[in-house]
Amino acid sequence: MIRGLSRFLAGGLLAGLLLAGPWPARAEIIVIGHDDCARLVPHEPAADVAYQPGVDVHGKSVAPADLPGSVQMDLPKTFVFDLTIRPLDGEEFEETDLNLGRVRVSPDGRASFNGKPLQSESQAELSRRCQERLRKAADRQ
Repeated sequence: MIRGLSRFLAGGLLAGLLLAGPWPARAEIIVIGHDDCARLVPHEPAADVAYQPGVDVHGKSVAPADLPGSVQMDLPKTFVFDLTIRPLDGEEFEETDLNLGRVRVSPDGRASFNGKPLQSESQAELSRRCQERLRKAADRQ
């Protein structure tokens, strides 16, 4: 989660720098390549690789893994959690947890911290453009 969040924030920083303005009159043109776009756009696996209950990797039927009486969980579509740190290390400091705020991640992947979006509109636009570019590149293959 931390690695993904750091990539997300790094991508957001890059997007903010690229789309922030106004630019000086003699600004250089910055080209965002395929690899850069791939880092900014979250990976979405193809539908045929998604888990399918009752079917093995070769498409053959298998018995369900659920045992009678097992607990069924309905996961929420939006995840909300508190972001906390423990500034002091050691068992004697267990009660020093510091709540930094609340993170909310919606089904479309947008995240906010204490109600403020972690992705600006310009970052979202850059992500959308990169998604289009990656789709076109995949269609050409």
